Amino acid sequence: MIPSIEEILAMLAKGECTQDQALQWIGSHIDAATRDAALRDHFATTAAIGRDANGNISTASAKAVMFEDPPDWEAGPTAAMQWWCDAEARIRYVKAESMMKARIL
Repeated sequence: MIPSIEEILAMLAKGECTQDQALQWIGSHIDAATRDAALRDHFATTAAIGRDANGNISTASAKAVMFEDPPDWEAGPTAAMQWWCDAEARIRYVKAESMMKARIL
């Protein structure tokens, strides 16, 4: 088992491991974090999210992740488009987080 980064630094300070060993262990932590981030992003981009017959996400779901009502399309279509894109991204990452948690069950 690879020691935590705090343990690695303490071991290095006490001379209980070499600098090369410490760098290798820290590299393993970075590799694992990168793998998990890449998997989370993969889940977010490929996750099927609920859509209606017209291909839209529900207003209720969007409002739940955005914490506000959507802007009016007529008043500002660019702002409305950005709001809906942000809502979809948040929904996807909520689902991706759940998928990451399910992996360890």
